[in-house]
Amino acid sequence: MHKNSHKIALFLIFFTGSVSVNASEPQQQSSEGGLSGSLAVLSQYIYRGGIENDQPTLQAGLEYEHTSGLYAGYWASTLNYDAADISKDHGVEHDFYMGYAHTLSPDLSYRSHIVTYLYNDGGSVYSEDRTERRSTTGAEFVNSLSYKDFDVGVTVALVDVSYANAGDTYLSLAHHYALPQHFQFNSSIGASIYRQHDDAILTTEKNFTVNEVRLGLSRPFAETGIEMSADYIYGVHNRMGEDLEDHLVLGLTYNF
Repeated sequence: MHKNSHKIALFLIFFTGSVSVNASEPQQQSSEGGLSGSLAVLSQYIYRGGIENDQPTLQAGLEYEHTSGLYAGYWASTLNYDAADISKDHGVEHDFYMGYAHTLSPDLSYRSHIVTYLYNDGGSVYSEDRTERRSTTGAEFVNSLSYKDFDVGVTVALVDVSYANAGDTYLSLAHHYALPQHFQFNSSIGASIYRQHDDAILTTEKNFTVNEVRLGLSRPFAETGIEMSADYIYGVHNRMGEDLEDHLVLGLTYNF
């Protein structure tokens, strides 16, 4: 059996075991609206199985939600690259988003938003002969449905960019399981359906592949808003069919 098949089988064992008993209370969205945010320090930044920053990473986010369910926010992370300049070993990802959230019942809710990804000051990537060009600024339509301790996500790329084709779809399934002493076991799997609309800048070899499997623990510190986390990420494949590396990511987050 291929090593990545072992990873997926191991995830299914853990995931099946973690859902046998539901001991946590359902997560409910606030109907009061308001401003919220987060500050985080991670040992590294891994996104959909790929490395965005293999060094200590700073991340921050701020979101405002209206009582109607409309919300808007900003999120940022340090990177170990510049999307438009390969000579640089640092950069910043800026995410701007706006959407709508609604609670259908105490156990069921959803969120949908449009997000724009801006790297540093934006920019473009060119083919070697400079006849073809793709922007590094992307946009996606992000949807998530939460039922009790399960989260299902469907995200669709809206434009061709240097790292994706319009129509690329990312699928995710996550589960959160309460443990004693306020610990929580988190498991998730993410996979991509790739649209083949390639050129000299972007090449696709896989129509569908699992990208990553995550198994981790998190624990809040009383009422401080601080939470620690540890996630082991099993890398599977990217759009080229290449094996992705495994990573252990440690994090400390302050939510307010």
